[in-house]
Amino acid sequence: MQRFLSLFPLFVAITVAGCEKPNDLPALRADTAAIGAYYEPVVVALTTRGGAIVERGGKLGIAYPGGEAANKAITMAGQQLAELRNLVSKGADGKSELEKQADAAAKEGNFAELAKLNDEASEKLEVGTRVITNELNIADHWLGYAEAAKAAMQPPVPAADPVDRDGAPTRR
Repeated sequence: MQRFLSLFPLFVAITVAGCEKPNDLPALRADTAAIGAYYEPVVVALTTRGGAIVERGGKLGIAYPGGEAANKAITMAGQQLAELRNLVSKGADGKSELEKQADAAAKEGNFAELAKLNDEASEKLEVGTRVITNELNIADHWLGYAEAAKAAMQPPVPAADPVDRDGAPTRR
């Protein structure tokens, strides 16, 4: 028992030293920047898709039932896209807002703030891109129905006249 008590402080010291975290700030900062780099092309693709839907909607020319819900969906997607674009798009200095925040937290040595930024950015981008995709799907599907309804209301295109009108002889 005496021997155990004499080794106990050594055991505690080894345990505490072994549990001490190494300085993971550079790795966590790089991970946070990678999250932004991963989602940047996703946000660009969603922005392009949203623009195409708006362009198609502008060509309809008249209002169709359900257009208010589609308009609301595209508006919500646009607002959320603007927020995500601000977070991941690179500025004039070649860094995104997310990278700048990560750099600031790493420079201060604030591991907790950097870890929080990493977690929040990851969740915001993951959930945000899913919600935006859903909103764009709503608008796109409605637009497909509206385009089909518009096409159904137009008179059919007349078939080509089989008569040769240029006077050239035809071979049969």
